Amino acid sequence: MMVTAEEAGKLYCPLTFNSGEGTPPWCEGPKCMAWRYKDHTTDDKWIEAVQKAAKELNDTSPSRTKAARHVMNNRTKYGLPIAPTHGWCGLAGKPEWWPK
Repeated sequence: MMVTAEEAGKLYCPLTFNSGEGTPPWCEGPKCMAWRYKDHTTDDKWIEAVQKAAKELNDTSPSRTKAARHVMNNRTKYGLPIAPTHGWCGLAGKPEWWPK
């Protein structure tokens, strides 16, 4: 399940659920080593931004490397977040919908 760090804090952590320490077993999200962030390059907005930059820069290479690098260095220009916003607990592997 893909969630924000704030949403994760309202979910139970499978590692601490039975810790017996008397503290609520809440997920710590990005503070946990099992936390994984969503890869921004699979997002539709990212793909659209790279396509737009490719046109602007006349990048006709199959991988659009120059355009992708340009978008990565100018995220705010394309309306993309500077830091990742969503992630999941990596203990169970990638979410089912994850692109292959």
